[in-house]
Amino acid sequence: MRKILIVDDHDDFREGVKDFLKKQKMDLLISESSSAEEAIAKALFLRPDIILMDIRLPNMNGIEASNKIKEQLPNCKIIILTDTTAVNKSAEGSREDLKNGSVTAQNVQLNSTFRGMPGGGAPRN
Repeated sequence: MRKILIVDDHDDFREGVKDFLKKQKMDLLISESSSAEEAIAKALFLRPDIILMDIRLPNMNGIEASNKIKEQLPNCKIIILTDTTAVNKSAEGSREDLKNGSVTAQNVQLNSTFRGMPGGGAPRN
């Protein structure tokens, strides 16, 4: 069973991602956090395989939280989920993190990706 932690301060977004993941019929244990501080605490306790992290969070951004988590859980995969505006604004202050590879940003067009999948399912290789 894979453990996934969804981190976003918007309840509706977290619920939407959780619903999407449940529809994939994969063996997942899904947890949620609404802040960076809560995400760090939950990650250290739950030790998730994957974290879906928003960049724009109150008090501490997702890149800072990701770095703190990676210090303790280097094998945890963290995927940044946000719009490109947030990436541009948050990455300005964290360019060194992006350059040294502790956090990797990749621009993904989720809407077009999901539209191209039969039945909205997970991509097949």
